[in-house]
Amino acid sequence: MSYSVEINFIKGAKVEQLKDLPSWGVLAKTVALFIGRTILVLLGVTFITEIIYGLFEGDLSLAELSLLEFAFIAACFYRVRRYLHHSNLTKKGFFIMIFLPLKHFGWYPLIIIAASLILYLTGTVSEHDLMFNSLSPYEHRIQLFEMGLFLIIIHLVTPKILSEEVDMDSNNQPLTSNDTNTDEAAL
Repeated sequence: MSYSVEINFIKGAKVEQLKDLPSWGVLAKTVALFIGRTILVLLGVTFITEIIYGLFEGDLSLAELSLLEFAFIAACFYRVRRYLHHSNLTKKGFFIMIFLPLKHFGWYPLIIIAASLILYLTGTVSEHDLMFNSLSPYEHRIQLFEMGLFLIIIHLVTPKILSEEVDMDSNNQPLTSNDTNTDEAAL
């Protein structure tokens, strides 16, 4: 027996797909999506924490940062500022602005965990090597890869601005919420 239920907060499924499911199926899918996305967000937070810890190497002083790490911090500020600016112009909500990058950052630790598990199960890497970080000779390359991946993810999740989405003033500058009232009063 199926029920006609409309649930608009499930982004991963179309309403037509949900109408064919029984009510317990809709609930199960909603719970599974919630748990999966929560795990991805938590893994995304661990990825960001790992990058920050890797930059400062446990000591919060600027004396230990290399030129490459300073360049990464500058590029990171630029990319995050661009992301926030574009999100504001496309009127993304606060939680969506926070949730979207964290969800995508969460895939990296998930892939690393899955790869480590596969290597352990196939016998390529021993339990001792997994426990005591056998990748330490490649630590700087891994850190460089993680920094590049961070910048790529921020670039890819930045919303694209279409000219129809943004109100422009007479100088082709995007209007902010404060500018709309002054331009209307001037007309």
